[in-house]
Amino acid sequence: MIISNEISAPLRDLLYKLLNKKLEKRLCDFSEIKAHKWLKDVNWDMHLNKAVKSPITIDFYSSNIHQEFLEVDVDPDAFLEDEIFK
Repeated sequence: MIISNEISAPLRDLLYKLLNKKLEKRLCDFSEIKAHKWLKDVNWDMHLNKAVKSPITIDFYSSNIHQEFLEVDVDPDAFLEDEIFK
């Protein structure tokens, strides 16, 4: 796998670790991912508390997302797993 040298070395390192074909070498543990050098400045508590506003706004109705996915009823709280952020 070749990842462009145009991105920073820490991000390239994270991508290599996340995308490694060999499961035993792949970065899978969320606490290890959070501790990675490229993510060191992320305030995980703010994300957990939904206090971070996304810099990207997506208009789902004018995007290329298929209509059947836009009609799925999803409970956003069903995805909250506080333990994964700790």
